[in-house]
Amino acid sequence: MFQRKRIYLDYASITPIDRRILSYMKKKERIFGNPSSIHMEGRMAQSLLSEARTSIARMAQVKQDEVIFTSGGTESNNLVIQGIVSAYSGSGLPHIITSVVEHPSVLEVIKNLERQKKITVTYLSVNKDGLVIPEDIVKHLNERTLLVSIMLVNNELGVIQPVSEIASLVRAYRSKQGTKYPFVHTDASQAPCYLDMHLGRLGSDVATYDSIKVYGPRGVGCIILRNFVSVDPIMHGGGQEKGLRSGTENPVAVAGFAEALRLAEQERKSEVIRLTNLQ
Repeated sequence: MFQRKRIYLDYASITPIDRRILSYMKKKERIFGNPSSIHMEGRMAQSLLSEARTSIARMAQVKQDEVIFTSGGTESNNLVIQGIVSAYSGSGLPHIITSVVEHPSVLEVIKNLERQKKITVTYLSVNKDGLVIPEDIVKHLNERTLLVSIMLVNNELGVIQPVSEIASLVRAYRSKQGTKYPFVHTDASQAPCYLDMHLGRLGSDVATYDSIKVYGPRGVGCIILRNFVSVDPIMHGGGQEKGLRSGTENPVAVAGFAEALRLAEQERKSEVIRLTNLQ
């Protein structure tokens, strides 16, 4: 029986790994050591990890130690939200502002903290175009607001949220109040193939990324975390990743992720034109 060729279009869910990334990782697979070990194999693994961290830091225009590797977007969002709430919980019951269209790895974390009565939450609706109105956030800011978490690109609609405008308004509020928070977090997992990673232009204090959205290997992601934001770890162990994410890193997968982000940066303009024409 004749079968039509299947065309895969669910790229917002997961991208197939780019063959160039597979080839790149194949060349690195001999580097198997534990990056925390002091012998030659460990030093080689640490060097590969450092190269990846440097590459991502360059793209985001941040310091190397502001790049924290994780197992992916879900862990990254959990660590950011739970970790910030834990780090600043001593200052009263924290308040978080988010939107009703966030990814479950943001919404469910926030709802769980709310159920445990660890936070209060404002859930913002969106307009007919699926956009959060920045001024709506300002209306809900108060002295207990610890975190504003708004995704950069929506995984269902493809809507690009005005994160830079939101961040600018939040910074103005912080300056006026003379406080170091609210912090701005954005889940930017869907963005790197279409938008640059420059954190200064984005304006957020924290951004989270996932390798499976950029044609990279599964099981790896990262947090871009500015040094002035405190985060408590949500799991404990050997103290890897500045003590924020214990567990032996996977240097080859991390290197593949960094290479995928590099290729995304290199091909972004032409890819956006190609996809716009297809649309």
